[in-house]
Amino acid sequence: MTGVGRGGGEGDLTGERRSERENAGVLKRFNYSANVKKASAKFALLLALIGLVSDMHAQQDESDRKFFAETKAKAESGNADAQLELARCYKNGTGVATNEVEALNWCRKAAEQGLALAQNNLGTCYEKGEGVKSDMAEAVKWYRRAADQGLAKAQCNLGLCYIVGKGVPQSDGEAAKWLGRSAERGNALAQLNIGVCYINGEGVAKNKIEAHKWMSLAKAQGRADVTKFLADLERDMSQQQITEAQKRAREFKPKPEN
Repeated sequence: MTGVGRGGGEGDLTGERRSERENAGVLKRFNYSANVKKASAKFALLLALIGLVSDMHAQQDESDRKFFAETKAKAESGNADAQLELARCYKNGTGVATNEVEALNWCRKAAEQGLALAQNNLGTCYEKGEGVKSDMAEAVKWYRRAADQGLAKAQCNLGLCYIVGKGVPQSDGEAAKWLGRSAERGNALAQLNIGVCYINGEGVAKNKIEAHKWMSLAKAQGRADVTKFLADLERDMSQQQITEAQKRAREFKPKPEN
């Protein structure tokens, strides 16, 4: 009786303990299985995203190749705008392998047809030595052709060449002339530099009000490097002068590019 009791008790207790262990094991297996499923789902999602990105890249690549082919056909037919766009394709590797020499060649074709932006870009190629040996005299030649057509970027580039005497004899007067023309057309870098000319009296008579006006306009276009110039300038100006400069800046309207 006692033995049966112990046996039964032991049997029941052993059975309960086995059940707890089995339950714990089942729970662990369930948790492991759930984690595996979660991991698998995440991995599957990752693969899907990779596939999606890959498809998007493939579509973009195909679109770029099509754009390049269409642009090349137009460029070869003599279209100057397309020739400049083709130069950009070679420069940036859009639909074709990057090739600075080909970029230069197509930019030159457009420039020789009189496209001002291409002339300016060709000047930049010669200044930086992109696709060709650096040659500041050639750079200035092309900047001048574009500047004469009223392109603000080229006018600014030509003015900067005159400031330091790169490719041309140094001339404060010529620098101020071209920077002023570019600034009038809204070029922020030219506005900053003509402002400095007015501060120092380089190529123009010193004029704090005009200096403040041009620098304020440059700052309004995001030229953060003008902040210190303005602060230093205002310390040497009366409030009346500052007010007048601010008024001129508000009233400024850029001239259209030709």
